[in-house]
Amino acid sequence: MVCENWRGSQNKCLPKKEARIYTHLEGNHALLFGFFIDIPSGSILGLENLSSAEWNIKWTKHCVASVISRLDEVSRLKFPFKIPRLEHLVADFKSWNSIDSAGIEVLGTILGCSDWICDIEAFLRELSSAASFKGHEMVHFDVRIDNMCFRDGRLILIDWDWLSIGNPVLDILTLLPGVYLSGGPHPHDVIKEEYELVSWLAGAWGLRFSYILRITYRVDLDNCNSVN
Repeated sequence: MVCENWRGSQNKCLPKKEARIYTHLEGNHALLFGFFIDIPSGSILGLENLSSAEWNIKWTKHCVASVISRLDEVSRLKFPFKIPRLEHLVADFKSWNSIDSAGIEVLGTILGCSDWICDIEAFLRELSSAASFKGHEMVHFDVRIDNMCFRDGRLILIDWDWLSIGNPVLDILTLLPGVYLSGGPHPHDVIKEEYELVSWLAGAWGLRFSYILRITYRVDLDNCNSVN
């Protein structure tokens, strides 16, 4: 049994939304729905056991093409209830335009490319501002390699709480970095000329990364060490 646990009142609507999605997709693109429980500290969503599924995926070009084909099926799904618009969902995210110069410097220092990233800072902000999220298709919006597995040769996706209607290219773009870092093909060999969305994604994750370093670990930019 797979269980997802949400804590805090700010997340109280997510498990109910995801439970409805799993019920509608049951046995097809998602897991079999088990149970949903409201508890004082949050909510618990129970799903079927996937311990026998294939999680350590060998990311060949054929495998990547198979997943992208499956994502195309996801983009054409229909639901009998309202699904939010992607452009409204991403309004709660922040990208390069929300990262100050110190945050840019942190990223560059940690990645070993401080001069380079500072030189193209304005270009990254311009590109991410031009990213288009609008569309009329379903977007999972959390297609990471740890959110998918194969069972009987069929792709299974989990974590559907960010399902929205918009530009489905975003699902492919969120998938590819993890694929590449796991030995799969380079993103440029799979999809090209999506610079605006790629820049926005890099900034959105970069912002989280810089906040973790600056606030949680209190990175000392001069020495690039954590401050106790």
